[in-house]
Amino acid sequence: MHRCWAPADGLWSPWVKPALFASIEEDLEPRPMAEAEAWLQRELVEPLDRSGGDLSDVVLVIDLPGDAGVWVGAGLVKFGFRPIPLYNAVQWEASVVNLRPVVCALVDAAEQVARAKLSAPPAFLLDAHRMSGAHLLRPGAFDNRSFCNLSDFPSLDTLRARGVRRAVLVQEEPGRAAPDLEPILLRWQRGGIDLWRKFSDDSEPAAPFVLRPRALPLRFAHAVRRALLRRAASGAYGTFVPMPSAG
Repeated sequence: MHRCWAPADGLWSPWVKPALFASIEEDLEPRPMAEAEAWLQRELVEPLDRSGGDLSDVVLVIDLPGDAGVWVGAGLVKFGFRPIPLYNAVQWEASVVNLRPVVCALVDAAEQVARAKLSAPPAFLLDAHRMSGAHLLRPGAFDNRSFCNLSDFPSLDTLRARGVRRAVLVQEEPGRAAPDLEPILLRWQRGGIDLWRKFSDDSEPAAPFVLRPRALPLRFAHAVRRALLRRAASGAYGTFVPMPSAG
């Protein structure tokens, strides 16, 4: 299953995160794939194609909640992209962030993704709920909240060497990019890569935008929040919240 998403000779395979594939049960059967959503072509691919006549200079960052990112990534295969999962956390029963739907979607979409060209431009997949989750953080809970780092993506030099000139952020609702994504996008912007954005919840087409840094207090608050997340020895996010010791 992992090789469908990260073939040995795939151009972007080194960036596929393996952590979540370890959560796939051996008897999990793939379900039928749904058709690609109509807005992908009309509101994402066509505006990019009109502006440059070619999509080989584009990378996509799909920051959508739960399994929505997998379905969008799989749908983009027909438009010449290769989805690259960056889910860097482990799924467990009663996890703070429920990644079970993402695991199932990785299985469902594997056959379609395996057809993508090895050198196709990448669509990096993230879970927009990675830093929050739906379950309470209490002693004994499996805390698999996570965030993305600059090192999770190809370096700016690597992107430019492979002809990347545009980066498109796809997120659900209007607003700022996620706080862990902003430093990455800012670095790309400062390095000469034009930023675009598309909100999946409205019908407006993808369009260029200029990203401004957050205020220093907000960046500090995010740094503190990141420092409290729990990482396993393997580097993936996901460990049990310690039980209080007896007094």
